[in-house]
Amino acid sequence: MTANLSVFDSPEAEASFTKAYDAVLGTWPVPYESRFVATGFGQTHVIISGDPQGPPVVLLPPGGSHAPIWVRNVGALSRIYRVYAVDIIGELNRSRPTRPIKTHAAFMEWITELFDGLELRQVNLIGNSNGGFFALETALLRPERVDKVVLISPAATFVQMWAWWRHLLVPAHIIAPLIHSERMIMKAYDWLWQGFPMDDCYRELRLQSKLTGKKYRPSINVSVRRTPPVAGRPNE
Repeated sequence: MTANLSVFDSPEAEASFTKAYDAVLGTWPVPYESRFVATGFGQTHVIISGDPQGPPVVLLPPGGSHAPIWVRNVGALSRIYRVYAVDIIGELNRSRPTRPIKTHAAFMEWITELFDGLELRQVNLIGNSNGGFFALETALLRPERVDKVVLISPAATFVQMWAWWRHLLVPAHIIAPLIHSERMIMKAYDWLWQGFPMDDCYRELRLQSKLTGKKYRPSINVSVRRTPPVAGRPNE
């Protein structure tokens, strides 16, 4: 039996995160199915909504985030599409990784297995930030599986992210864990969110997302993005 690679500090931390996650799902504006899809990298959690006969659209969230971030978008999308909001495996969410993703080839293996497990031959992809990077990567390296792509502020896709390194990654993920400063973590993320409005239950999930994860867990949003793919270059 393969052991889970928990992304949480403790069972208590996971319970706090799950409670906040489920509270946001309680505000999901349309009927949904919560499904786990088996892959070679573990069980991937997906929230499925919308017309079963509609064209499929797969939603990929930002790094360090989770499927419920799409709570304000899924209602409109579900009127036309069959919507699959994905908890990218290895991030802080409801998916259950058993094997880390460290290369472009491994990520393509995972997302191909996910599409196969959902019985999706070809999909539309919407990706935000880190999810935008992965959406474009999938379109480049698995073009036969992708119809259209929407990129929302795709991270490190067209230009380097020096401001992100300076204002978020270094203070929140390098300095703050060393000095045990939750205040520094939240201040760094306040720079990223820029006062974006959110309701109370999502605010709590956002807080739990930044405070309950392992400080030095293996992360695909660093290792996979190290050498971004370009059209015509072999899959690494």
